Amino acid sequence: FYQSPSQIFPGNHGVIKDEVFMWSASDFKWLRGNYPALKKTSSQMLEGRVYFQMLRLNGQYFVNPSLSQIQQSAAPDYLYLCGSYGISIEWNQPNGLPMSRETGGKFAAVAARLGKDNKDMHIYPDGTLCLAAPMDLDIELARGLRLETYIEGFLVPYLFAQTYYAKTRVWLWGELSHGVWGLLEWLGRKKDYESDDARRTYSRLLVYAKQENTDVKAILATRCRNHKPCPCGSTKKTRSCHPDVQPGIARLRSAINSGLIETS
Repeated sequence: FYQSPSQIFPGNHGVIKDEVFMWSASDFKWLRGNYPALKKTSSQMLEGRVYFQMLRLNGQYFVNPSLSQIQQSAAPDYLYLCGSYGISIEWNQPNGLPMSRETGGKFAAVAARLGKDNKDMHIYPDGTLCLAAPMDLDIELARGLRLETYIEGFLVPYLFAQTYYAKTRVWLWGELSHGVWGLLEWLGRKKDYESDDARRTYSRLLVYAKQENTDVKAILATRCRNHKPCPCGSTKKTRSCHPDVQPGIARLRSAINSGLIETS
């Protein structure tokens, strides 16, 4: 599912025996100081364990919170979780996204206990972890994706959410649908919407639609309304099925009509 974005990202990257690795020397220094059990095993691979702590306090989330923050357990929305997971992270394409896997079998055990499959656990069919909507990762990649951002901005919150789900069967922060409808939901829900969001979503939509044998033109031509049948093909009304798809489609149509996105 991961595709190479068009942006060339900046960064001080290194070379080992003519093999490019995407993390810099400063990334590895940060890793040794913060997650020493996760080690570089090749020019393209990190493997080991990620020990994490994460806290929700007064509406904010903190990775590796201070002791004083942890002790504020009287806050009404207080949620503190810690744990460890076997993790591998592979990054072997200069313009591709890192790919993470859980290597200890914990997710598989939870899925079996709850009667879920990989997609319900936010794991792609190839075993890589769906850490976020791909456009969110594309945005960070364009900015110059650092290891600290990847681990503490995406991986640790994902492990936090998985740990919470294993206990409660509830996903923190909600979910996006699978496939093309999830991409359109992401765009429709974007509060700080920018034109590049439409471009990124359209690029991903083409890839997902091809994999799912879905007609992108037909999707974008759909005039869905809250009281009309949902364009996903269910018998439900849009407002009860995929209500955020409607603004996502509208934003893409607007970007295409204005010439922001070229469809030819």
